[in-house]
Amino acid sequence: MNTYCAVSVNKIHEFFMSVLKLPVSTGFIHNAVKKYAGKLDYAISSIKTAIYSAPVVHVDETGVRASGETTWLHNVSTEMYTYQHVSEKRGQDGMREGDFLQHYKGIVIHDGWRPYWKFQFEAHGLCYAHILRELQGVIDNNPKQEWAELMIWLLCKMKSTKEKLMDTGKTSASAYYCRLYKGYWQGLIYQGKQNNPIEYSDKGKRKRNIARRLADRLDEYSEDFCRFFWDFRVPFDNNQAERDVRHAKVKKTLASPRAAIKVWRSPKGQSFYC
Repeated sequence: MNTYCAVSVNKIHEFFMSVLKLPVSTGFIHNAVKKYAGKLDYAISSIKTAIYSAPVVHVDETGVRASGETTWLHNVSTEMYTYQHVSEKRGQDGMREGDFLQHYKGIVIHDGWRPYWKFQFEAHGLCYAHILRELQGVIDNNPKQEWAELMIWLLCKMKSTKEKLMDTGKTSASAYYCRLYKGYWQGLIYQGKQNNPIEYSDKGKRKRNIARRLADRLDEYSEDFCRFFWDFRVPFDNNQAERDVRHAKVKKTLASPRAAIKVWRSPKGQSFYC
C-alpha cells in the first residue's frame, strides 16, 4: 500500500484503524517499510546491472518534500527496469550520488537540462514532447510565428514517417528521408532566426526573445533532436521517465498536509522514499 499504491503512512494508519479495527501506529508502518527496504540490495544491484546493458535509457528528476524540505528524486529507467535514488541536490552532484550516470555509456534520453550534458554518454536523445509544448507556446503568444507552426508539422511528419518505416522492419531512415527532412529542419530554423533577430541593449548586451532562444537551441542540438529519426532505437519523447517519477508525485499529492515523504538511507548509501 505504501510503496506501490502510493498511499501515505497516515492514510494506511487510518485504514487499519477504521476498516480493519487494528491499532497500527504510523511508526510501525514506517519501520516496516524501512526494515524491508534494507533487504533490497540484491534487487537494486540486479536492476542497475540490467539497465547498464540497455542501449538506451530514460532519465529525469523531480522534487519531493522530505522532512519538511525539498529533496530530489532522480530516475534512470527502461521499459523493463527503473532505478531511483533520492538526493538533497538536483544537479550533477545529485545525479552522481546514484552511482550510475557517470558510468553509463549508451544513449540517454532527457529533457535537455544542462547538467545532463556534462556526462560522457555515447549520445543524447531529446524529448520532443517538451519541444512541441514550447513551440505551441510561441504560437499562442505570437500567432505570426509561422515557422513554429510549420516546425510542429515537420516533427509530426517525421514521427509518422518513422512509424511507417518501422512497420516495414526498418531500423533507420534512408538517406533520401534524412536529406529531405534535414533540409526542412534547417530552413525552418533559419526562418525562426530571421523572424526573431537578436537585439542589443545600450550596453551591448544581447537580448533574445523566447522564440529566438528556442530556434537557437534547436539549431545547436539539431543532431540530438533528430536522433530519434536517424536511429529508430531512440524514442520520440521521454514519457517513459516521466511516467516512472509520477509515482512519487501521486504520493505527494495524496499525502495529508502533515505527512511528509520519509527518506531512509541504507548503510551502502542508497536512498529510498517511503
